Amino acid sequence: MDDLMQEIFLKVYLNLPAIEGATNRDGYLRRLAVNVITDYFRKHRDRAGEVTLSAEIAEVLPAAGERPDEALADSERAHSFMGMVQALPEKRRQVVLLRIVDELPFREIGAVLGISEASARNLFSIGTKQLRQQAARRREVRYA
Repeated sequence: MDDLMQEIFLKVYLNLPAIEGATNRDGYLRRLAVNVITDYFRKHRDRAGEVTLSAEIAEVLPAAGERPDEALADSERAHSFMGMVQALPEKRRQVVLLRIVDELPFREIGAVLGISEASARNLFSIGTKQLRQQAARRREVRYA
């Protein structure tokens, strides 16, 4: 986690002129941080298991079964979730990551991405529906 913070601070320092000229500095900084975090998880997919499953993530993924052969470890579920999120279209992926990883309210997500709050809600709803469908397809393939 310290490595991520250092990388974010380095990116802020290197992009200081652009940040000072930005009309929405908070949004620019959030977007920069989200991009660094997303890049980190792309490069370190093996560490995706270190992600703690929040209630919203657990809601999207199938629950661990009661039988041992149905149960997925939290690390496997987190890895699976991050892989499915990366497969989403860009805007949906950004909204899902800002909502789940950064835990931002939809109003702030809209400000960061330059869309309305209603659009952010809609993209999140469509994104989570798509994630549920992907999870269901993976279950069907696994138990077929």
